[in-house]
Amino acid sequence: MLLEETKLSPDEFDEILDFLKEEIVIVPAKDFIEFLPEAEKVSPDPKDKQYFALAIVFNCGIFSGDLKLKEQSKVKIYSPSELLGILQSGENIDIIDNARRLEKALGQVKADPDWDLPDTDEE
Repeated sequence: MLLEETKLSPDEFDEILDFLKEEIVIVPAKDFIEFLPEAEKVSPDPKDKQYFALAIVFNCGIFSGDLKLKEQSKVKIYSPSELLGILQSGENIDIIDNARRLEKALGQVKADPDWDLPDTDEE
């Protein structure tokens, strides 16, 4: 189903998927769970709280086309056009610095939005 959505050939899709598997590091929930209460307060959308927690932990922005996420000021949200502009201009701003720092330390970060995270209110 995902292959159909991408409009890529099966070989192109497999190549990209293999690249992503090599580059993405899963950050365990234990590494950011203590920041979930703060992230819940900041995130305009409860389903994005883990992304906000990661952004808070790593002091970096979030790349998203969801304009609703810009309704807060704690975490910088980069729209697709903003990110494209940054990449095209070669600007050395915090998103690039943070990306390099993260890449060096962990590789790219991915949090699975379907994770069942422990309820932070139980502690």
